Amino acid sequence: MINFNATTVYSDTYTALNERIRNDKGKFIVKYKIICQEGSSRSSKTWSNFQVIFMFVYSQHFKSVAVIRDVAKDCHDILEVDWIKWISDPMGRMKQAENGDIPLSEALKLMQKEELSKYFIRNKQKHTWTCKKTNSVIQFTGLDSDVKVMGMTNDLVWINEPYAFSEEIFKQLLQRTKQILFDWNPREAHFINKNGYKARKDTITLHSTFLDNPFCPEESRRQLLSYQSIKFSDVVVSGLITVKDAKSYDFEENKLLFTKRQIKELQRCVYNEDTNSASDYHWQVYGLGIGAERPNRIFKWKPINYSDYLSINKPVWYGVDWGKVDPFGIIEAKYDDGKLYLHELNYKSENGILADLSDTERYQIMKEHAEGLVVWLFNKLGIQKDRPVICDNNRPAKVEALRSAGYEYAKAANKPQGSILDGIDLLSKLEVYYTRESKNIEYEQENYSYALDRKGEQLEEPEDVNNHTMDPTRYIATTLRELGIIKII
Repeated sequence: MINFNATTVYSDTYTALNERIRNDKGKFIVKYKIICQEGSSRSSKTWSNFQVIFMFVYSQHFKSVAVIRDVAKDCHDILEVDWIKWISDPMGRMKQAENGDIPLSEALKLMQKEELSKYFIRNKQKHTWTCKKTNSVIQFTGLDSDVKVMGMTNDLVWINEPYAFSEEIFKQLLQRTKQILFDWNPREAHFINKNGYKARKDTITLHSTFLDNPFCPEESRRQLLSYQSIKFSDVVVSGLITVKDAKSYDFEENKLLFTKRQIKELQRCVYNEDTNSASDYHWQVYGLGIGAERPNRIFKWKPINYSDYLSINKPVWYGVDWGKVDPFGIIEAKYDDGKLYLHELNYKSENGILADLSDTERYQIMKEHAEGLVVWLFNKLGIQKDRPVICDNNRPAKVEALRSAGYEYAKAANKPQGSILDGIDLLSKLEVYYTRESKNIEYEQENYSYALDRKGEQLEEPEDVNNHTMDPTRYIATTLRELGIIKII
C-alpha cells in the first residue's frame, strides 16, 4: 500500500497524464501531450509532481522520466534534494512533530515505515533513480548542454520553472517526448502563452493557488496574503464598492452589509497598504498565479509587419551576441529619423545548430577553420558582406574569422565601463519596432528588466538574462550614435 498526502493538484495532474483517446486508426493514445501547470507559489505543484512521477514509474514498466531545470546543478541541489525529502517523509510526519501534533519519536517511527526510497536504486553520480519493481528510471538534469537535452528521448519530461528555456529546446523536446509536464508561476511573458501551445487540442492547462493547498505552511500563507491590495479584495472586484470608498469604510457600521469573510479580507488589504506590504505584481503572480507585467521592465517596443520592414529604404546594420550554449543572437536593423527597426535572423545556439546537422555536414563546415560554423551561418543567412556587423567583443577569433571570410566590416563593439546603462538610456529615447516574425526579440523586450536587491528594491543595472537580442540592438544603436547617424545625446 502506497500512502502519501496529496492535493487536487496531484489528482488533476495524474488524471490528465493517464487520460487516453482513440486516434483515427482506433488505437489508444495519450490525450494530452502537454500538461501545463500554472499558478501561485505554494500551490503544491512541485510536491504533487514528485507524487505524479513516483506513481508513473511505480506503475509502468521500462519508462524513462527526465526532470529538467535550466542548470543541472540547480536541478540536483534543489529539485533532487526536495525529491529525497518527499520520498523520505511522504505523509509529512516531521511537520506534524514540529506543529506538536505527534511526538518526534512517533514521527521518526512512522517515517521509517512509510518512506518510499526503498522502492528505488539510486545512482548518485548519474542522478538517476531506478524503480526496482518496474525498471523505470527518473533522471534529474539541466540545460547545461543543448545537445544533451535535445538528444533526450523520454516517455515523460517534467520542465520545472522554465524561465530560461528557449522555445527551440522546447520544440526539440516535444519531438522526442511522449508527454511534457510544464510547471511555472507566470511571472513574466513566456512562449508557452504564445505561438499556439496552450491552444493545442492535446494541451491541458491546470491552474492552482496556495488556497488549493491545505498543507501550505501558515507562515507562507501569511506572506502571500500580505501582497493583496484593496483593488483585489472581493468587495471591490465584485463591484460592491470603489477602492477609494473601501479605504475609509466603516467596518462597525457596515452599511453595505458585507459578510464577516469580506470584512476580514478588506481589513487585511487595508492593513497591507498601510504597512506597504501590498504589491499588485506579487499578488497577481505569486498569490493568484496569473500573469502580470513586470514592474521593473525596461522596454516597451512595438511590432510591425515584415513587409513594412522590407519597404523601409534604409541601409541595414547587423548586431551579434555570440552563443555556443546560450542563444546565438543575430539581428538586422534599419534606422530612420529616431526610429530603429529590428528583424531577428538567428537565436539558436551553436550547439543547437550543430545538433541539427549530419556528421558529414559538421565535418565539411569545421574542417577548414575552427570558426567554420560562424562563417557558414552568416553565408546561409545571406548577411551582406559590405555592411557593418557589430559583434560582442568577447570572441575576437570569431570576428577575425568573419573578416577573413569577406565580412570586412565586422568589428567588435565598443563596450567601455557604463556602456550597458548608456545603451539602455539611448534605446529608451528611440522609437523601436520589431517584426512580428522576431519572436525572441518580442520575448526578450517584454522580460528585459532591471535587477532587484534582496529587499525587492530596483537597482540601476539590468538582470543578466533575456539579453541575447537586447545586447546586439544596443551595439547597433551606440555605433550609429558614434558615427553621428543617431544625433540623440
